Amino acid sequence: MGNNKNKTPQDTGQVKKSIDHDSFFKNIIKDYGVQFLEWLFKELVAVRGGIVKHEVLSEEMGQNFPLYGKIRADAVVKYTFAKGELILVLFEFKSKSRQFDIDKYLYYFAHLNYRFPKVPILPVVIFSDRKKPRNPPPTELKKEYFGKTFLHFQYHPVYLKDYKAADYTNRDSEMDRLLAFFMDRGALTLRTIFMNILNYFGKKNASDRLLKYLHELEYNFMKEDSAGYESFHKSEKEDKMSQLFISDMVQKGIEQGIEQGIEQGIEKGMEKGMERGIHQTAKNLRDTGISMDIISRATGLTMKEIQKL
Repeated sequence: MGNNKNKTPQDTGQVKKSIDHDSFFKNIIKDYGVQFLEWLFKELVAVRGGIVKHEVLSEEMGQNFPLYGKIRADAVVKYTFAKGELILVLFEFKSKSRQFDIDKYLYYFAHLNYRFPKVPILPVVIFSDRKKPRNPPPTELKKEYFGKTFLHFQYHPVYLKDYKAADYTNRDSEMDRLLAFFMDRGALTLRTIFMNILNYFGKKNASDRLLKYLHELEYNFMKEDSAGYESFHKSEKEDKMSQLFISDMVQKGIEQGIEQGIEQGIEKGMEKGMERGIHQTAKNLRDTGISMDIISRATGLTMKEIQKL
């Protein structure tokens, strides 16, 4: 590989230019929504007998407002508790706290309150800044006139940098290990945390679940520690780990392709299915930002073939 030092991911072509930071946390909510709320509001969940179901309300995520135009909520989640009670959680995810607009957030909260007047709504904002901001955004909006309070809105802020990655990297929890990547690293390096995640998901045979998070992890790894990222890809030990991870992905892609292909006829279907599975997996890995050289070695496809997918 060429020298990536002081280059951004866009310069190297290693990862896609378009990074959807919010998708990482949206997937956390979809995959680990119950565990995530228990982490945020342990006592609240316990008092209500635990969560029996959670559902992302996609129809509530994009709305048109006269003042702001179309506002898209990052995640609106309905939680159902054992005692039958419902709550809604309005999640907002910000990689830069200075971009947070409490007025716009209140606008969406008011919309939800109008739509669901009898359901409690918890506004929660997750901040994943690279560093804890010196001047964090206000956590409340208060309007007082003539000795009376006419508006008082608060949300629950969560700064991931307030948590120690060392406390989470060894837990038997996929969610905790993923979130640790955005927590205060202390003496840990990004490379150590990144390898910890790869190893853990690999041992759990859950590499297919990790794939949806890998793009954001690799992007931040490269952005914050380009030298460490370059060293990671040059290391024989880590390269073998990446190979094992990708080989597992390829095998699962082949199996899925065979299952689909069998429906078209046993012999031809299996052959076509294997080919389709390899191609689709290679395309997914390429779009995630994995090195073309590693994908080529794991799949047997040439770099030119991978580029054409």
